[in-house]
Amino acid sequence: MTHARDADPGLDLRQLNREDPSEAERLTTYAQSLIRRGADLHAVHAETYIRLGTLHQWLSRIRRDALTRSARSSLTTPCVGVHRGTPRVR
Repeated sequence: MTHARDADPGLDLRQLNREDPSEAERLTTYAQSLIRRGADLHAVHAETYIRLGTLHQWLSRIRRDALTRSARSSLTTPCVGVHRGTPRVR
């Protein structure tokens, strides 16, 4: 029986974490920093050999977290041009 993981070649980070936790952490941090800087996932895969499925999950999570942070900050940012509830005259 073929599993979905078999179709996605690459490094199994769970196993690496059991064998060498510091190396797993280093690779995770490095790959996520590349993704945050906008690197192509295939390039990150080629560089780290982390499974593309894992990289796609991280990209989705990074984007979702960025949207959540953006929405949260817009709720706490006052409207431009408003001072103590009255419009500012220019």
